[in-house]
Amino acid sequence: MIAPQIFAGMFSDNEELVTYTAWTLRIYMAGIFAMGFQLCCQQSFMALG
Repeated sequence: MIAPQIFAGMFSDNEELVTYTAWTLRIYMAGIFAMGFQLCCQQSFMALG
């Protein structure tokens, strides 16, 4: 979330593509966080029966 340009820059030298990819990586990582929270809650409810 802090520096997605570094990761995007590993795969492309196109500055416009790196800028767009950095923006979308932030959205993707926010979704991954929400998915992890949902998985944790689901597993807790399954364990409690």
